[in-house]
This record gives sequence, structure tokens and C-alpha cells, in this order.
Amino acid sequence: MLIFAILVAALVGCSQLPSVFGANDIKIQIDGQDLIPSGTDPDQYYVPSLTTLRPVSVVVYATSAYRVVLNGQAVRTGQAFPVSLSQLAPGNLMTFQIIRSDGFSQKIEVQTLPDDFPQYTVIANDPTPGKMLLSDLSFASDQQTIPHYLMILDTLGNPVYYKKTVRRSVDFMRFQTTDGKIRYSYLEEDGSQLPTTISGTNYVMDENFNIIDKVRILPYGNHGDYPADGHDFLVLADGHYLVVGYVAQQVGNVPSKLTNGKNTSNVVDTIIQEQMNGKVIFEWNSTDHTDLYQDSVDFNDFTNTTNQQADYAHLNSITIDPKDGNFIVSFRNLDEVMKISRTTGTILWKMGGLGDQFGLTAQQKFSRQHYVRLLPDGTLTIFDNGVANQQTRLLDIGYNEQTKQITSYQAYAPIHKYSFIMGSVQHLSNGRLFVGWGQREPNDADITEVDPTTNQLSFQLFFGIAPGGGSYYSYRALKYENF
Repeated sequence: MLIFAILVAALVGCSQLPSVFGANDIKIQIDGQDLIPSGTDPDQYYVPSLTTLRPVSVVVYATSAYRVVLNGQAVRTGQAFPVSLSQLAPGNLMTFQIIRSDGFSQKIEVQTLPDDFPQYTVIANDPTPGKMLLSDLSFASDQQTIPHYLMILDTLGNPVYYKKTVRRSVDFMRFQTTDGKIRYSYLEEDGSQLPTTISGTNYVMDENFNIIDKVRILPYGNHGDYPADGHDFLVLADGHYLVVGYVAQQVGNVPSKLTNGKNTSNVVDTIIQEQMNGKVIFEWNSTDHTDLYQDSVDFNDFTNTTNQQADYAHLNSITIDPKDGNFIVSFRNLDEVMKISRTTGTILWKMGGLGDQFGLTAQQKFSRQHYVRLLPDGTLTIFDNGVANQQTRLLDIGYNEQTKQITSYQAYAPIHKYSFIMGSVQHLSNGRLFVGWGQREPNDADITEVDPTTNQLSFQLFFGIAPGGGSYYSYRALKYENF
């Protein structure tokens, strides 16, 4: 978690109480985090992360001249005091009374939900029980003024966990590892990303939201250490990860008809790394596959006249096919979903786009898709952004790998729903669809839960306006029924 080395003594000893507490007299920590001034009330503070999913640990360090009472209960100095929070809400405060031996008393209030937590509106009509994981995302030019939060919401949209991050964070997910452990992950950007992506460090947290690992692209082949890309990340076991990266490369294998005769092109090499215990055990590079240059339908100026690097492939999701262990990968700027061998790196098949091997009709083809996953029966689910027609669809595609045939095809297309980038879709156990709408149209819901057979909405979440007047979005929104 983020640790801020700020003593309560320093926080409360400002203008009106400059000498009430000595510099080393008293300190309060919640889950190992120091208190931070709220900025709106001189007696109120917050911590970077809180949850109702487990008791939080309060520790008070005080000299013998002080005693501290929390919500009416005495707290012994130096000992962890468990506190179960009923809710995270603006009016729900943790109230500390600091009492000095001479009778002086000072009240300190800790907000269970910070003032700058993103505002949103929920419309709920018997939604499916479960927890929702998401983060706020803004494309404002001045990111210093935008608060950034990871959040877990309950069935009705109430926050049960938050984590404030220093920079934009995306792709907040929950995993059950191969040995049954619960892990969480998110990517926080570090400012070094290429123009077409958010990249930085993947943080892995344990079941109590403690950071246990940090993951980036490791040096391998002809590239060094590099930020991880924020589009996707898989935790398979502790120390065992699938990591995605975008690396700027100069290559000489782009077909000359695409370069106007130039010998080299600057491109974004899409990388998939399988890492185990800090070592690369497999790496795949898009630049090893020259056919993908010709498949590209967007950001494919290989002359570099209109860009510094051609982001011609743009991987945005990866999953593992449980029946053979190979990768199923979505590439936005190819309009293609591929299966890639986990051992040789061979492209086993392509679906969609210019390289389609399954005979999709023009109506069946997807455009700038995101978040490709597999249902238990092997059906592909695809969030089809539908950039070609400006109509987003939620697709289920059954297929036969051996014959390269489509065996079933179902499209759910809510009228006038369009998401230019980002997005996710999940099938819930009751047949409903849980949808994160990415960069949706103005005034549209950011998250919906819908019955695709009746169009009945059981849940909608609308983000409010971000500071500075821009919009909040969520890169993905995921629901976990068995939380």
C-alpha cells in the first residue's frame, strides 16, 4: 500500500495548534498507512486505502502523556486494534479523541471515503449478487488534478474497497491461482508509455490487498527492461505471470509496398512474456510475423510520416485456452483474434480482419474489438467496439478449430450504444450480460447489467464529471459472483 510518512502531530499542529503535540508524541496508522489531511476540514483526514471486506488494523503510538479513544473505545498504544467498518461513506467517520494528561482534548476524524472519491449514480433493479471491480479513468491533459481510484463495489454499487493511486491505474482484476490463492492486480502508469497506450507497473496484491509483487517487461532478446502495457495481465500463480508490453523498435522486415521503398520502419512491437520467478520462460514478438503488417487496418503508416511508431497490431486482451494451454489474443488494429502457440509462438489461426481463416461474413466481422474471453463450452465472447459502423455489439462465437468453421454466432447490439475504445463483457450465471462500456457516448451508462433476451436492465452506473469538467470512464468493469 502507499505509505505516507506524515505524523499526526504534524497534521494537527498547524495554525491554531502549533505546539499542542510534540513531534514524537503521537502517531496513528490504519493498515500501516499514515493519515493525510482531507483538505476540506481541518479536523478531518483520510488514508489511501480502506475496506469493509475485513477488519482494518489501527495502531496508535503515543507517549505516556496521552491516551486515545476510538469511537468510544480506548486504544492501547503500540497494539493493533481491529476495527470493522460498516460502510465506506462520506458521513461514516472514524473518530479519535486524543486526551492529554493535563486535560486537553483534540478530536481527529478519519473519512471512510475521501472527499475526492469519484461521484457516480446507480440505478439498480434486482442485480445479480456479486462484487464489481473497476477504476476511474480520465483522459484530461492535466492528470495532476484528477484523483485516481481502484474500487470494489457491492451488488448495489456501494463501495466496499478503495485504493487511491498516485497516477492513472487500469485493469483492476481478481484471480484465483492454480493453487487456490486469491490475488488482485492492477497497472499504475509511470509516464513512460507510448502515445497509444497506458503503461507502467503491474502490482499484484494478496487476499488482504497487500502488495506482494511488481511486474514489468523483463530484458530479453534485443530489448531491455520496459514498462508493462495496461491492456491485460494474468496472474497464474505467485511469481507466474503473463505480461504484455509495447516496445518501440526499428525493423527492416516490413514489405516494401507498405513503406514506399524505405528500408526500415519504426513500429510498436507487441510483446507477450510469460514470466516465472523473475525469469522469462517464453516471449512472443509481433514483429517476427511479417504477415501482420499487411493485416493491419489502423495506425499502420509504416513510412512514419504521420506517427513516430506504427502501432499496427495493438494487443488488448489475452487469455489461455484451457484445453491446450495456448494463448487466445485480441489485436485491435488488426481486427483479428488469434490463437498463438505457447511453446513455439506459431500463429495457429486467425479469426476476423484481413487474415480471417473462418469465413466470417461482412456482417459477422468485428471491428476494433476488446476483451476476448472463453466460455466453459469454448465459445468466444467478444466486446466488439464496432468502430466500422459505430455500433457496439456483444458477440458469442462458436467455432471448430480443425475445420476452421463458425458453428454458432450470436450478436447482442443495444440500439445506439457505441464505445470507441476499451470495454468488456461477461456472461453471468443467470444468463445476463455484465458490460463495462469503456469510452461510451456522452450521458450513456458506464456499466450495465442486462438480460439480452428481454433488454431488461437490472443495473446501471453513471460516472459523474471529473475535476476540470472532463468525463470519467472505466477501462473495464468486471463482476465476480463467487467473491
